Amino acid sequence: SMARRWADVAELIATQGLKGRLAARSVHGLPFLLSEGSVVHFVPPTFDGPRTARVLGVQHTGSDTYLVEFSGVKDRETSERLVGSHCLVARADLPED
Repeated sequence: SMARRWADVAELIATQGLKGRLAARSVHGLPFLLSEGSVVHFVPPTFDGPRTARVLGVQHTGSDTYLVEFSGVKDRETSERLVGSHCLVARADLPED
């Protein structure tokens, strides 16, 4: 089933700057599980924004917030469409524990 294959690991909470980076935090008490190379599905899907992307970089900004750069999200307008979205990753791509 969809729920078993995918794990909701992070929420996009704000845009950061003009180049499309987003502030993110983990959900459900998980550690922060997005990492460079992760393929992410955004839910709920945006009407005219990207549905999926690859993580290009992650930077810890302190406390529980991380700045994430995604492929195909290169400007503020695109990143604003994703604020409030959750990031699903394939369970197979997550660490074993």
